[in-house]
Amino acid sequence: MVEIRDYSDHQFMPFASLFRKYFIEVEKREPLDDMTLTSDNGPIQTNELQTKLYSYLNEGAKIRLAYQDQMLIGFLIYHWIFDCVLIVRAIYLKPEYRNKTILRRLILSVGKVRRVISQTYKEKEPLDIRGEKKNRILIGTFEGMNVWENIVGDKNGRSTK
Repeated sequence: MVEIRDYSDHQFMPFASLFRKYFIEVEKREPLDDMTLTSDNGPIQTNELQTKLYSYLNEGAKIRLAYQDQMLIGFLIYHWIFDCVLIVRAIYLKPEYRNKTILRRLILSVGKVRRVISQTYKEKEPLDIRGEKKNRILIGTFEGMNVWENIVGDKNGRSTK
């Protein structure tokens, strides 16, 4: 049985490990382990994964985690816009758990979702949330990226499949 819950700090290490797998799959490269950023207080030593996660959280993103038998198998990093539109910053499931049911449950676990906005590199399509590509619309392209809209739920946020 898959359990979905909010992220909390004590789950950071398993989440960071899974986020690394997501990064490698999406970016097709290893993340930089040694980065120096400048701040008002001087240089800061960090790595690319910390920087990416910090930018999401600093912008107000929320995180949901999916577990199977107490093992972390996936996550969703998202923002709400309006009352029923979700912006997906990152979504990932371990390959052996990739099925449309878990993805849909992860998305719908955040509340009443009608539309999902996401982006991918131009050569990739987003993970299919509903199992039907007819519910996905390409709404824009820029700088090597595609922006997608998925119809996920009815006016009450319930799955329409």
